[in-house]
Formats: sequence, C-alpha cells, structure tokens
Amino acid sequence: MKVRRIGQVRASIVLTATAVFVLVILYLWVFSRESDGPSIDPAESAENPPITIESMQAQPNTREIAEATIRQREEVLSISDLTAQEVIDNPDCGMRTGSGAAENLAVVVVPNPAGARFSVLDETGTVYSGSLPFLPNHYKIGQRDDGSVVAGFGDLRLNQKGNRGDETAEPVQIFVDGRLEFESDKLWWFGVASDGSSFAAIEPLGGQTSRLVIRNLDEGTSTSYYLDKLYGSAGSELSHGVSYTPNGDEVHLRPSNHGDSLGMGVHYFYPTGSGGRTRRIRVEQGSWDDIAYIVSSEVGYRIVNQPGGEEVPEYEITKQQFDWATGSTVDIWSRRVQAKIYPGAVRVFGDDEWLMLRTSPTGFPGDRETQAYRVYVLDPKTGEAVFHFPTADKIEQFRRLSSVLPPKATRDTLGQFVGASITHGKLLIRSTFSNDANGVYDVFSMDKISVDAKPDLRVTVNTAVDNRCASRSFPRRLQAVNGTLAYSSYETRVED
Repeated sequence: MKVRRIGQVRASIVLTATAVFVLVILYLWVFSRESDGPSIDPAESAENPPITIESMQAQPNTREIAEATIRQREEVLSISDLTAQEVIDNPDCGMRTGSGAAENLAVVVVPNPAGARFSVLDETGTVYSGSLPFLPNHYKIGQRDDGSVVAGFGDLRLNQKGNRGDETAEPVQIFVDGRLEFESDKLWWFGVASDGSSFAAIEPLGGQTSRLVIRNLDEGTSTSYYLDKLYGSAGSELSHGVSYTPNGDEVHLRPSNHGDSLGMGVHYFYPTGSGGRTRRIRVEQGSWDDIAYIVSSEVGYRIVNQPGGEEVPEYEITKQQFDWATGSTVDIWSRRVQAKIYPGAVRVFGDDEWLMLRTSPTGFPGDRETQAYRVYVLDPKTGEAVFHFPTADKIEQFRRLSSVLPPKATRDTLGQFVGASITHGKLLIRSTFSNDANGVYDVFSMDKISVDAKPDLRVTVNTAVDNRCASRSFPRRLQAVNGTLAYSSYETRVED
C-alpha cells in the first residue's frame, strides 16, 4: 500500500509538472503574439494610413524595491573641481547641457590617464565633481524636485570612434549628488529623465536578447521589462531608437527608419512609475514619404502627402490624441503646407510646447523654390503658425534680419542657415560663414513671437563639433564666475 501511494504521488507530480509546462508554453505563445488591435483610423488610403494601438498587457516584467546601489560608495566623489582653464575651448573636452527641469545645468568631461574627470555646473559654479575609470561618449543629466542632480556617463559602442566588437566592455556609471548610485560593466543604452525622477538602462542578456530596467528614484523601486530580441542587432544598426518621452513618464522605443519615411512601424512605451501600463502603437506605411512623429503614448503628429490633383501638392499635418479607453484616436487639428516637410526635421520642444517643421520644394511643377525652404513654428494646441523664417531666400532674409545687421550688410553678412532650436524661452536660428569658423545665433523671444518677427539680437558663437566646451554660446555659456567655472547666463559678466 505504501509503494502504491508513493507511485500515485509520483504520477501526480509528473502530471502537475506537465500541466505547468503546457501552461507556460501557452502563456509565452499567447502573449508573444502581436494583436492587430483596434483601428485608430478606419480609412486605408495612402493619404490616411492605418494606425493601431494596444496595451501590452502580458509584457513580462518584474518589480521590486530598488537597492541603494549595485556597488555602494558612501563617500561623495569630491575630487578637485575642473577649472575654466582646463575646460573652456579645450578641444578634448566634452559637454552636455540639460533640458526641461535641468535646463540650467551642464556637465563637462575632460580625459585623463585613468579615464576622465567631470564636473556638474550651474550658474553659480560647480555642483559636484567626480572621476570615471573610463572615457565616456554619452552623458545624461537631470534635476529632481528637491534640487538633487542626477548625472550619468557611459562608454557605449553606439556613436563610438573606431570599430569595437560585441565583447567590448560598455561601462556606465550614474551619480546622484556625487554619490555613485548605479554602475554596470555592460549596457546597450541608458538614459536619465530630465526631471531626475528616474533613470533607465537596457541590459544585454545573451545573444540579441535584453531587458529594460527602470529605476524610479522618487518611489525607490526598480522595474524590469524583458525585451527579447526587440533591441538586439546582428549588425551595426538597431531596429529601434530609445529615449524618454518629453514629460519623463515613459521610455519610448521608436522604429529606426531610414530614407524619406519616419516613424513607420511599432512604437513601444514603458511607464517609469507605478500605476502605468506598457503600450504599443503600430503605424503602417501609407505613401512613400509619410512621417509619424509620436511624442508619447498619449499624443502624436502625422504628416502625409496630399496630391489631390493640385498644381502644387500639399502636405497635411494632423495632431492626434490616442484614446486608450476606446482604442481609437481623436484628430485635434489639421493644417496643410504647399511644400515638402523634411523627414527628421519635425521637432517638439518642451513638453509639447512648440512644434517646429522644416520644409523644402515638393519637386513638382509650379514650385516657388526659394520660398519653399522655410522653418515653421506651430502652436501645438491649435496648429496655427506663430512664426516662419526663410532659410534660402536672401532678399527676405535681409528684410527679416535688418534689426541686427550692420548698416552696410552684404549677402555674406547673412551667413548660411544651418539650423534652429528653442531653449530657455528663446528661438535660436544658427548661421555660419564660409570665411569664418565662428557662427551666429539670431535670437527671437518666444514670449513676443509673431509670424514675421525680427530678432532681438545677433550673438557670435564658437560652439562646434570640435569645440563642445566653447567660450561663446547662448543663452548660457561656460565662464568663470567668482573664480569658479560656471554655466551661467549670457548676460553674466565674465571675469578676467
């Protein structure tokens, strides 16, 4: 009887184990499939490509209380601060400026025989300094509500100089107010929210598989998401880029498109805090030059060619809000421009505060070529153009820049347009000159911007790829303030 009972128990264990194995296989099969999801836009024409959204309810993840650090260092890394002489206009110096909550901060890095030294700077001087056992090629910075500063550094194979194999070490260190909070010898990506509330990293797990780890500093938690081969690559290019959404609430894996199309494919969103849900947005290819600029899992922009038999084809820009309760989208506004919108030249500044577009001729009969090259700034709430600027029409440029040009200005005085950005409440239009390594910013105030506004001032700058830690920039720059290196406003007096 005892032997029989043991046999029954063994049989029960075998059956139970088999059942568990079958359930696990079914779980992985069911939740690794990508459902088509609800249709956002039922029309399936080239002018209105279908987009679907779906929550990734079964995305495997783990959540635990975060440890203080992987390898804790109690002491603050208070090595000697970098000086103005070591940093300013040093071609070997690297620099990253903050954005959002950290827009008044910068981090500078200078190599040394052991690796590198760094300093985090604000308008008064050095916030904290430290040393790294490697020379980083990626820097990240954020500032928390309590004023503490999060700074991250990594030596990753992306954006590397030279060619390094998969086995190469890719170290990362992340500091909070000078304390080493996190370090790893091998990561594929890392990021810091601009508000310093969290940092995130993609950790390789073998082969092309990896996991996304999000450390929420405000909540004291760590969440891991298994990515399988989503971020892996057998070659030199990745299928997805990674970044924080502007509000810092999500980590966004976006398709790495090439050519004229942008944003086509599947976008993945992972919440940085508790209570959020992983989400997925699928954008199908419509016409050959569609653009989908997805800001977050809540809102995005779609730009589609609208030929319609017009003499000059138009491009339609539509802002859409994603309604997760119904699985559909709501068109907030649409507008058209009679010019082609550059792929990759669609940018959102702030937390969807301003939308910037660059346009060019469409390449069809009837184009007014020089007038089609423009920069537009739109109000994301209404879609109305609040500003535009000619990037090729020299006659119009003379008129628009007359307030900052010298009396005997010539065509060469205008410079060659190279880009535009919005920071610290200022619109900066950058121009360079063929006979001078320096360039200029034509500066417009966003609080009094108008469609044909003229600049408030023109500022000479010398920031360049080979001079990251430049002495002249705007609206903030590196300078010595009260004897210490600082990242302060342009108006601050520079000491001798």
